[in-house]
Amino acid sequence: MDSSFGVFRLCELKNDKYVVVREGLFYADDLPARERKIIETYARTAVADVKAFPPEFPLYSQSDFMKKVFWPAIKRKGALICGLNLPFDLVRLALAWDRGEHDEWSLTMARYPNGVENRNIPRILITPIDSKKAFIRLAKPWRPEEWKNEGKARFLDLRTLAWALFNRSLSLKRLCELLKTEHQKFDHEPTGTVSTEELEYARQMVGAPSMPSTA
Repeated sequence: MDSSFGVFRLCELKNDKYVVVREGLFYADDLPARERKIIETYARTAVADVKAFPPEFPLYSQSDFMKKVFWPAIKRKGALICGLNLPFDLVRLALAWDRGEHDEWSLTMARYPNGVENRNIPRILITPIDSKKAFIRLAKPWRPEEWKNEGKARFLDLRTLAWALFNRSLSLKRLCELLKTEHQKFDHEPTGTVSTEELEYARQMVGAPSMPSTA
């Protein structure tokens, strides 16, 4: 909720290594025209980290991103959704939230144009365990037979994984250093604005361990 833009990467596992097959941007549905223009200009000139002809760097509104990229990846392919501090990113993508039946966070992810929740899209449920861990799952879809693995989606918070591996809380920069990732995170103090510099930084954050990011 209240994110201005986001960066996504779709990856496939090939020979024990995740390879980026698609990269793009999305922006908040209500983003002011001036800021949206900055993102549109960037998307027209950006060079994606995916070899394709003709070159492609897709740009979506947030609602179109969820409809055309996020949910198809889960529903049809059973994609693993990854992020560092993933509950934070999921909340930024949500349209609303309330408490679920078992006191978990219940995130509303889709609405009809009249504002009524679209219950054909299941809610995402987040059950906090402590400051470093949470269970994340989809609520049961209305027609589970139409979903890969009957809607039993997979979510991986890399912050929790880092804690399990190193038994300490790590920043993205330090985690990339320890794992010796191909792309390292560079130092930058986010401004909260929409600019070419912030777009480049968000792409770099995603590219470091290849994870989703919102800003």
